[in-house]
Amino acid sequence: MKKLITILLVLFSTNVIAQNSYIPYNNNGKWGLSDKNGTIKIPCKYDSVNRKGYYPEDMYYVLHKKKKTGVFIDATNQLIPAIYDKINDTGKHFFIIKNKKHGILSSKNKFLVPMIYDTIGLLDSEYYFSKKGEQYFKINKESLQVTKIINHDYEDNKKPMWGST
Repeated sequence: MKKLITILLVLFSTNVIAQNSYIPYNNNGKWGLSDKNGTIKIPCKYDSVNRKGYYPEDMYYVLHKKKKTGVFIDATNQLIPAIYDKINDTGKHFFIIKNKKHGILSSKNKFLVPMIYDTIGLLDSEYYFSKKGEQYFKINKESLQVTKIINHDYEDNKKPMWGST
């Protein structure tokens, strides 16, 4: 039984490493990334590196440096620098926060929605919501078109009812 468990663990570990083209490594208390041959891809200058995702097409690494967050995207070798207070993956884009302002960033480090909002979050399967001052907006997840909301009353079940301009 122990042999079977050991074999399964080795096979699983080999499968995960084979799918992962980069490996976090530590040098003098700082973290970076190298490929499986030991070639440095991201120098050891981060406080921590955490891998997210399992399949190569959705794998990325969250990089932390001096209380700031960045991302390295495995499939595109794209580095989003560790200059943001927080980064959340939406599955297609990244919600970003810096100096209490929210925006949406592409996996290629391009602003899709500028960092001008007080908040951005998930509204439903089609839209994100955002707030700037006393104004509310909905953002189409596909087109990223921002539409001002003219009515944000709430029902008893606390689900927003949105009317847009």
